Amino acid sequence: MRSEELDFERAWLTRLARGLEEVAGEEIREAVMLGSEELTSESPGETVIRWTSRAMQRLEALVDEDRSRQILTGCACQ
Repeated sequence: MRSEELDFERAWLTRLARGLEEVAGEEIREAVMLGSEELTSESPGETVIRWTSRAMQRLEALVDEDRSRQILTGCACQ
């Protein structure tokens, strides 16, 4: 993964974690972000995609649609 892609991924993960904690609390942030610390610049794109898919599944299972929308809107690209 190129460094600018990693920078984008790290920035997105940081915004996602912040939004999760602000909207849903620390426990849900930890549950949704599980495994994100293992993503590195060497992680294949497929690994990042699989982690993101599982994280979104965990998010949907743990928070209602309105809070999910609020969290994801907060980490959207500006």
